[in-house]
Amino acid sequence: MPDANYTFDEYCELESEGNSPLNSVNVDQRPWRPFRTRLDFEFAEIFLSAHLSHNQLEVLIALIHQAIASPNEFTLKNDADLTQIWTFARETRAQGFIKTPISVDYKGESLTYNVWYRPLWEWCRELLLDPALVRRFHWNAEQLFMYKGERFERIIDEPWTANTWWDIQVSKF
Repeated sequence: MPDANYTFDEYCELESEGNSPLNSVNVDQRPWRPFRTRLDFEFAEIFLSAHLSHNQLEVLIALIHQAIASPNEFTLKNDADLTQIWTFARETRAQGFIKTPISVDYKGESLTYNVWYRPLWEWCRELLLDPALVRRFHWNAEQLFMYKGERFERIIDEPWTANTWWDIQVSKF
């Protein structure tokens, strides 16, 4: 656009008519282009700043489309809501874990890490006290055979059908 000189009065007159030189400047009303929408741009900006992998982005976009298709299925309201759910899950489902600090010497410096674990015996005891699970346990070794036309052939498909378990059990009795 070529330079234009206006007196103050001329400029004020142009302003009142809506013909200001500033109004003639071509301002892009869609600065988010080449994105199709501003929402697409804002989403891409968050994706970029979150350093998500392409696989994570694909999953996130699929979840967004799923939420659009079934809006009643997505009930999270905000970060506080999600934090509350995680806290509840941890308190109800992760009971019995013990936090123990472990120190390790590395290059003359003592590094301490918190390790969360669940005592093996407590976990086994919990499994044994669950009537739905205990019925499915195999306490004794088994030998399975399948008839193959002229003879029986041994099948090993689980740990309790293998030779070592069988040998240990037979040697004890």
